[in-house]
Amino acid sequence: MFLAAFAGFVVNAQTVQRTVLLEEFTNASCPPCAAQNPAFNALVETNAAKVVTIKYQTDWPGYDPMNEQNPSQVQTRVDYYGVTGVPNVRIDGTTDAGTAGQVTQAKINTAYAVPSKLQMALTHSVSDDLTQITINCTITNVDTVFGWSATNAKLRVGVIEKNLYFPAPPGTNGETHFNYVMRKMYPDETGTTVDPIPANGSVNFSWTVDLPDYIYNYNEIGVVAFVQAEAAKTVYQAAISQPVVSFLDGGVAAATVGNAGLCDYDLTPSATIKNEGGVEITSFDVSYTVNGGTPVTQAWTGSLAPGASETVDFPGITMTGGGLEIGYDVTNINNGAIDVNLLNDLSASEFFSAIPADPIGHVLVQDLEADTEGETPSNAIGQRSSLLDLCVVSQPYIESLGGAPTDVLGGFGQSDKSILVDFYNMAAGTTSSMTFYKLDWESYINDTLSFDIAYRQFSSENDRLEILVSTDCGDNWTSVYDKAGAQLKTVSSSQAFFLPTGTQWRKDKIDLSAFDDAPEVIVRFEFTSDYGNNLFMDNINIGGTFLSGVEDAIVAGDVKVFPNPASSVVNIDFTMAQANNVTLEVYDVTGKLVTTLLDNQLVGAGAQNVQWKNPASTGMYFVKIRTEEGSITRKVSVVK
Repeated sequence: MFLAAFAGFVVNAQTVQRTVLLEEFTNASCPPCAAQNPAFNALVETNAAKVVTIKYQTDWPGYDPMNEQNPSQVQTRVDYYGVTGVPNVRIDGTTDAGTAGQVTQAKINTAYAVPSKLQMALTHSVSDDLTQITINCTITNVDTVFGWSATNAKLRVGVIEKNLYFPAPPGTNGETHFNYVMRKMYPDETGTTVDPIPANGSVNFSWTVDLPDYIYNYNEIGVVAFVQAEAAKTVYQAAISQPVVSFLDGGVAAATVGNAGLCDYDLTPSATIKNEGGVEITSFDVSYTVNGGTPVTQAWTGSLAPGASETVDFPGITMTGGGLEIGYDVTNINNGAIDVNLLNDLSASEFFSAIPADPIGHVLVQDLEADTEGETPSNAIGQRSSLLDLCVVSQPYIESLGGAPTDVLGGFGQSDKSILVDFYNMAAGTTSSMTFYKLDWESYINDTLSFDIAYRQFSSENDRLEILVSTDCGDNWTSVYDKAGAQLKTVSSSQAFFLPTGTQWRKDKIDLSAFDDAPEVIVRFEFTSDYGNNLFMDNINIGGTFLSGVEDAIVAGDVKVFPNPASSVVNIDFTMAQANNVTLEVYDVTGKLVTTLLDNQLVGAGAQNVQWKNPASTGMYFVKIRTEEGSITRKVSVVK
């Protein structure tokens, strides 16, 4: 009878669904965090009914302003779990789930299947003057038969900002969106003792406390609470009080109508202002700056309801070539009323690029030694999603970021600087590029591209480098080099962050003679990550063999080469302003002299015709007319 009665008590014992607690340790300058957080965040949102999330921004491996605002409480949680690397996720206190990328649906489901006797009701409110928060938490033991207790149980309460969108990355890993960020724990990070709760009993905790002055967005304030056994680290239940949008908040987003191509220089500045808060917006000022220059401002009045948007257009502007950064700022909302979110008052910068209209010369020699670390190479337009995706580096620069090069980083260890393409931290599929300014090859043959390269795989990834050439300002591109993975590597694979020594480089050379005599040539390097290891480049040299200089002052009028293409006879017509000694030669595309039609021969004033009879073979040729005063070159095709 006793056993039957006891069994009846067990059957009648009640539980409720547990909410899974995910605690992530992360950092705004941690490249793996940036790579893994998007998928982790998506998994969290998919399981919004199952999980409660809180994130602690650590002080390593680099700068993080959110950590600097509350370092001690974060460090206490780091020490509590013994966290040694980021990103790291703990599930319900007792499960080290590994990195953010290693958290799976199966792990969440396993934790979700564990029942709990505790039910939590959590609410909060923020004072109208934004200085205080009131938090109420009621914990109920739903078991009507047995009491609940845990050794040294603690209620831990953290104020979070659910979504923070920075206009520019606050750290170095490129992340601008941070969510569920722990801002302050109350009454402190050690928590409040939770005494045993009798069957069907409840206990209430309430605080009205000062908010820290470093809150970014008061409309994103929420509260996370969880009951945890201090020594065992077991989390018995967790809850979240979601943010309530009730304050004034106007945000600005760039909406510039940009240039259509590399040789289009027209922009129309435009900004979209959205009411992100819970109060009507009736006025604001919006301004834009170009490359940090003097703001251009417009005032707006009207009625913008919560959730509504308004687009403000400015007069068009014309670029001069090169890179342009444009950003927008919204101020003076509702005649200076308190805007609770300063992060979205500035837009993320927009970057536009155009090739300068005129070629920069015939030859580009890029040894990088005068270029600035952290920037893309000079005389080029860089496109990258974060700082280290593509930038100039040196040994001291890498050391400042925590790396330890054993050699200078220039090509073959012979100079100080090179270009780093950080495939080691770039998410697979990410593409960066550098597009060099125009070169004029109208008077050049045997054009080539050469560069020093050092690359290693992490294991067997196919990180890719493709080089393309355009002669019509980017409307069409020709691929002249395309290597990936094993074809690209210069040294065997390694899982260590690759920093080359002098012996781990290779020189590659590409024949670009197909573009000889083109008046405008653009060369682009495109890098596509497969999440492998790093690539370095140095000593980029683009150019060819000089054939003609300033047009001969004695050659009056146009030089005509016809027919073009030719078959059996090539006619060369030119007019001499006065008698002079003339040399007339024909070269092939390799720069080899094919024939001499005039060899320093005295030619009289007036119209001249010289014939190149019976060209030997099909191909492209260069006809060069030279006098003591200068020379001129024309191109002709021969088809046999």
